[in-house]
Amino acid sequence: MEKRFFNIEIFRREMGPLQTNAYIVSTGKVCMVIDPGFPKESVELAEYILERRLEVEYIIATHGHFDHVLGVDKFRERLGYKPKFYIHIDDLSLLATAGDALNRFFGVYVKPPKPDAYLYGGEKFTLNGVVFEIIHTPGHTRGSICIYIESEKIMFTGDTLFRGSIGRYDFPESDENLMRKSLQRIANMDPEIRIFPGHGNESTLNNELEFNGPLRDMLGLIP
Repeated sequence: MEKRFFNIEIFRREMGPLQTNAYIVSTGKVCMVIDPGFPKESVELAEYILERRLEVEYIIATHGHFDHVLGVDKFRERLGYKPKFYIHIDDLSLLATAGDALNRFFGVYVKPPKPDAYLYGGEKFTLNGVVFEIIHTPGHTRGSICIYIESEKIMFTGDTLFRGSIGRYDFPESDENLMRKSLQRIANMDPEIRIFPGHGNESTLNNELEFNGPLRDMLGLIP
């Protein structure tokens, strides 16, 4: 799935049995890759990039669950070079055990990638003048983030906010109170923001505030 906006183009590729969304966000001939989660599809993602002669500047994981990180090494291997891989520092323990988690669910082990740098929230990455802001949104995991492009009114929400639902907060690494605070922070942003989640289809913040039952329940919005 490709979508063009004023300054960027977004390509979405579903990955693996959990249908995790990986994204290529490009402007001109440079791009950022978000959540290359499974090896096979991540190789195909790299081939798409090579065919279009794009240069990958950054790889960013929205959090450390296995379906968002375990394609990084194969992706870089197929590219033939190693763009820096970033993840929030609070999800390093999840990243380290991602291969074991995959093995528990699907009987296959993949060695987790090693991050080149850590995120803390508040960082800003720039591609051809387009600014990508890292927003720390803990709840689904301690190190969950969203990636916000204010100039385009676009946000990649990982597993924090979906179309019609919200991320699970019943895992050992989850926290319901932090999830509520993160969702409230998002809810206070521009309602015209278009969201691109870690699973499922895109939406707008305004649409989710009006029709997303789990989000409305979490925030205590009047029915």
